[in-house]
This record gives sequence, structure tokens and C-alpha cells, in this order.
Amino acid sequence: MISSTDQGGTYGSALGFGRNGDRVNQPAVAISPDGADVYVVYNAYLDPWRSTTADARRMLGVVRHASWGSLGTWTTLHTGTTADARGSTTNSIAAEFLGDYNGAWATNSGVFGVWNDVRDTSVCAAVNTWRQSLVDGSPTAKPAVQADCTDTFGATSNYGGWYTP
Repeated sequence: MISSTDQGGTYGSALGFGRNGDRVNQPAVAISPDGADVYVVYNAYLDPWRSTTADARRMLGVVRHASWGSLGTWTTLHTGTTADARGSTTNSIAAEFLGDYNGAWATNSGVFGVWNDVRDTSVCAAVNTWRQSLVDGSPTAKPAVQADCTDTFGATSNYGGWYTP
């Protein structure tokens, strides 16, 4: 995060806002109307980048807070439920997809935060095998999702709540 105290005339040094070990993705930032509080909502990927569909891609939603005067000191207000992002999908099933649906809306007393969530999904082995065949350059037959996967494959959701510092 980079901030300015003179309406964009100059900027301070970049400061991180993610928890230690999080691979932060799709952040949403909100500043309280009185300017005293800053909030960020993001998806945290907990595993290193994967070049194969064989290994889990654990992720969860995170809500954090800092006072404007101490943007280098963040506290975690909420962590969501950890689940496997491989259970998400595009309409074509060729890739995982979580979109950019994270949001944060601040008041002077707290923030409403919402994030992409995969806790209700299930991983489909047939889809993972097919996706890997696309990556490997030797595509196999596309799976029949309704027959080869559970009903919860692709069941990504948005979760959220009201959080106060």
C-alpha cells in the first residue's frame, strides 16, 4: 500500500498489508469517512505457486485493519475458512476462477467486508486431470461435469460480515 498525506503531491514508501505467509490476491481497500481507519479485504493463497493440478491450492478470505497514522501495523479482524481453490471454475471449466468480487465499505465504526470463498466447493479429480492435460499440451477428452464431479464442484460463494477494530 502506498499513501499520500498531501493529496497526491508526494507518496510514502510502499508498505505491506498481508499477513506473514499470505500470497495476497484481489485486495479491496476502504478508508473510513473520517480518515482514521484503513481496511483491506483480500483472498490469501496459502501455498506456493503450483505448476500442476495435483497439489492443493489452499485459500481463504482475510479482513485487516490499520489506523491511518500507523499503516505499517495491521491487525487481522477476520480469517475465513481454508479450502481448495481447485474446486472453482470458469464457465468453460478449463481454469480455476474466483473473479474480482472482493469488497470493503467502511464507516467511522467498522467495515463491511466481502470476499470470494471456496469453502462450499469440492475438487473434481476428472477436471484436474483434464486441466493438467491442457497444460501438458496433450489434451484428453473433456469430462462430463454432471457425471464426473459432485454437485458442489464450482460452487464458489461470496462470504462477508461486519467487522470492528
